[in-house]
Amino acid sequence: MFFYTSIAIVGNFNPAIFQPQWFDRFKILPAQDIQYVESRKPETHEFKLGGGSVFFTKNPILSVSPSNAILNFEGFKIESSRDRFICSTTTSDNISKIEDVICKTFMMLSHTPIISVGFNFEGHYLFDKKSEILLNDLFGNQPKKFDSCFGSDYLVSGTIIYRDGETVTTVEIKPSNHTEGGIFFHTNINFNLSDKSTDSCCSIIKDKFRGSREMSIKYLLDLFGKPAKISYENEGINE
Repeated sequence: MFFYTSIAIVGNFNPAIFQPQWFDRFKILPAQDIQYVESRKPETHEFKLGGGSVFFTKNPILSVSPSNAILNFEGFKIESSRDRFICSTTTSDNISKIEDVICKTFMMLSHTPIISVGFNFEGHYLFDKKSEILLNDLFGNQPKKFDSCFGSDYLVSGTIIYRDGETVTTVEIKPSNHTEGGIFFHTNINFNLSDKSTDSCCSIIKDKFRGSREMSIKYLLDLFGKPAKISYENEGINE
């Protein structure tokens, strides 16, 4: 249902440690994942500039420095800055994997202070009606005011924020820039951790991640109904 799913943790991290060998040493990832990221060559493009050339690396497979880490595995991705750690996937087959990788990683980093953990689910969808009709129906409660300001050629989008204790749910809905006539739908469910512990972080992931995904699907279906088609990044439109 979603083409992009991620678990994002906000805290205080050292990206330089997130080398493939580190994940191998602590048995966080299987050998085939380590071999994949170590053996693949990045996609490099050459641009002519003056009398010389400039080389640009697109989507590096592996890049680790003191300030940032990027590891593009087959089917999922790990990214880290000094204040954010993200594990993401664009395939439903790897939903369980990113959950497992995050929890194993922070069981090893048990003294790391964690501020919050968030779940992100997003996709591009086509419905029987065009996005401008659906979004104007959903958000355009004052069409005459909109018409007087913007004429008749405008699109309405919106963000819905819902708070429940330490949990904040944000739903972003807008016209898709990937699928003509479609809708981009993104849900972020964020949990603030009062004790800043990795135990609490992992407990929330184990207890809430899958339920949050199901709830995000319910939001989409309740607001718009079943999509006619789902658009996956780099794959066009699929039934």
